[in-house]
Amino acid sequence: MKKSNFKKLSTYLLAFSVLGSFSLAAVQESEARAYVDDMRDVRSDHWAYTAIKELVDKYDVMSGFPDNTFRGARTFTRYEAAAALYKVMLKVEEINGKQPRVPMTTASGVSVDDLKNLKELVSEFRRELDALKASNASQDAKIKSVEESIEKVKKDVGNIKFGGDFEAGFDDTLEDTYRPSYYANYSLDMKANVYEDATFRSTFRGTFNSEVVEKEENGVKKKADSEIPELKFVQSWFNYAPSNVFLNPKVKFGYMGLWNLVGAGTSVTSYFQGSAGNANPNVNGGKNRGLRINKSVVGGVEVGGGPFSFTLAATPQTFAGQLKADFGFAKVKLLADADQTLFVGEIVQDTIHNEAVILDLGNDNFGFSGQANFRGVADNWQFRAASGLLYLNIFNFELGGVAKFENESSQQVIAGAFIKTPDKVGDRKIPSLTISLQEPLTLVNGSIVEGSNLGDKAGINVSLTYDNPFLPNLSIYFDQKSTILFGDSSSVIANTYGLATSTSF
Repeated sequence: MKKSNFKKLSTYLLAFSVLGSFSLAAVQESEARAYVDDMRDVRSDHWAYTAIKELVDKYDVMSGFPDNTFRGARTFTRYEAAAALYKVMLKVEEINGKQPRVPMTTASGVSVDDLKNLKELVSEFRRELDALKASNASQDAKIKSVEESIEKVKKDVGNIKFGGDFEAGFDDTLEDTYRPSYYANYSLDMKANVYEDATFRSTFRGTFNSEVVEKEENGVKKKADSEIPELKFVQSWFNYAPSNVFLNPKVKFGYMGLWNLVGAGTSVTSYFQGSAGNANPNVNGGKNRGLRINKSVVGGVEVGGGPFSFTLAATPQTFAGQLKADFGFAKVKLLADADQTLFVGEIVQDTIHNEAVILDLGNDNFGFSGQANFRGVADNWQFRAASGLLYLNIFNFELGGVAKFENESSQQVIAGAFIKTPDKVGDRKIPSLTISLQEPLTLVNGSIVEGSNLGDKAGINVSLTYDNPFLPNLSIYFDQKSTILFGDSSSVIANTYGLATSTSF
């Protein structure tokens, strides 16, 4: 046979075998399966048995059977025969797509005899191959549908994310003779993607505290056990941050703390704990030494480019603004708030405004934070407070000091210090010891007197913390609150010890 004639014959036979097997691919699976169930078996003495077995062996396509063999001379169904033939046809198609269309007699090619056998087998198993193809097509459609459903579920679940914190423990104050107080604190945060570039966030917080409280009945003070459960809504807000927009605007609105938009916080690390925590700079506290950032209905927008950003926010009572420059090692913030009556409505004489300037310097091993706060009533300005925090990390020992000057009804300085030992040796976690303390000093007629006229307390806190898989962030602590740090027993207000464990999720 001439080479050109063989090429025509082989191409014709292959096309006939493949296209013929797929000719009724639209047959529904239910109809195909009903026909397959009614097929006759193919006995070992049937001519197709030997032909398919030889092709399966030759092209190494042991498929269509549970153990990939013919199991000797056992009878098999026509559907199994068609499955094996279908695999052979795919293999032949693959070989002819890669090999030259010339006469071949080895297993690496397709011979004329093999093509003739395939043609005859396709004619014999035409209906079975059509049913098989229809069944496979239906299965492929089902698999695709399942995959699409899974992706949709993954996408939907990804649109809502939950997180939070949980803490449990007990503490006991030695100055009373009553049992310890057992408590649990937890919070749940939710973030939902409303649509592209827009999210909705909310926070719920709960507490349980079994403590001893003092009540006065008919002029007599009595101690009573009290179990106080509480679950409350904290805040929720809508956040919109469109991408690829000039000045990268971010819009927030909802019931939340103003600190979600502006805030006199510091990026410098500190480890003040317990009674010593008040020495931390940038603390607003009950005295509102910084901005008025309590929770309220708040709306605001932030815009910026490069290291600079500007935020403007409003509550029903106040306006607030923040100008921020972030250069990596150095960060500067200018903040201000003011009563709305300064801008909207009737201007009154007692309108209040607050200002703050914050400078943060540092990296992982060094940090300094400085802040100055001012308050004005109408046109009367007053310097209120200044603070400085120093942080050092030396061979994974973390230490720092703070000094805060306050200028209110009286002038005072609060000084504090902390040290924290390493919590790792290599990759192994170890217990870490933290000691922090603070001492308030009041300026009286040019002299420095221990203690505070503004209600701040002295304190020392010692904590041993070990983050382990059984009780994460386990902390055993002792905390002393007093009027002065190194006084006699009469200066001590409370000695408290406790144990706590906490985790985030």
